[in-house]
Amino acid sequence: RGQLNLSRIVADGEVATRAAPGTRNAKPAAAASRPAPGSERPSRPWAVEIARVDLEDNQVQWQDRATPSPVNLPISRLSGSIANVGTKLDQAVNTDLRMTVGRNGQLTVKGSAVPDPLSLDMNLQWRNLALGVIDPYLAETIGIELRRGDATGNGRLRYGRDRARFAGRLTVSGLEAPERRSGDELLRWKVLNVTGIDADVL
Repeated sequence: RGQLNLSRIVADGEVATRAAPGTRNAKPAAAASRPAPGSERPSRPWAVEIARVDLEDNQVQWQDRATPSPVNLPISRLSGSIANVGTKLDQAVNTDLRMTVGRNGQLTVKGSAVPDPLSLDMNLQWRNLALGVIDPYLAETIGIELRRGDATGNGRLRYGRDRARFAGRLTVSGLEAPERRSGDELLRWKVLNVTGIDADVL
């Protein structure tokens, strides 16, 4: 167990130091020990490259408090790999992950992502994902509540230049979606299949 505070290690591209106990009033080293002006070599930024990270049976507790009601989403049995991870943010990171979302949802994510500028190209497969998880994100935009229902499907999600596009299929089962304010029943169905989806989602 330990702590790492990068602000205490790196400051303006140099190693930051603190005086040892009892040396608060110590004078700095003599100027003669410093390199002559113009002879300093420019410091290089830190660079980290990790070829591959393997994950097996990990757990993540996701909580989002930016929504009208907090979203708590436990992710368990997280396994797979993440490749080409490093400080080069314009380099694609490859992912091949499998996980359990909530109680029974299964999600597989395989593809690539570039952190900066952000872009994604992911193949997704999901089964029995609870729709109620995303309801807080829709509370201020739609007048129905996703009270019950599970989603199963697959497709390709691409994002870049502030545009997202999804192509695939979706099956929703056991949907109950009442009117948000009154609670009156509005939508209910056992199974809804939607195929041939190819649309901008953002």
